[in-house]
Amino acid sequence: MSEDCFSEMIDHGAGKFTLFGRVPAEMPEDPARQNTRQALIPIPPGIDVAHFVVNTTFVTADAEDPHRNKPFFPFRSAHDGDHHGILVEANRRRDDANPSQYVCEYIVVMTTR
Repeated sequence: MSEDCFSEMIDHGAGKFTLFGRVPAEMPEDPARQNTRQALIPIPPGIDVAHFVVNTTFVTADAEDPHRNKPFFPFRSAHDGDHHGILVEANRRRDDANPSQYVCEYIVVMTTR
């Protein structure tokens, strides 16, 4: 799915930006936690984030995934200064755990310092 991944930014001026795109989602190695997915949304170099609001959805193209149409529950997000990005994580019920590869589709509205 990596060929479908991208990231775009719109500069609205006055330190306001919108980011949107698709990035690969990571899955924990632990089979008991395969109901969780996380992704790092990249922030372009030179952007010093003050505040942000993010909306994401995790999707798969795996036709064999029996849970592909079930949503992930609300996620947590945090600005990750070490990787210059926003780390997002979402969960499903443990019964819906699976090894399918997902991507994270996102939109971020942010202001800079």
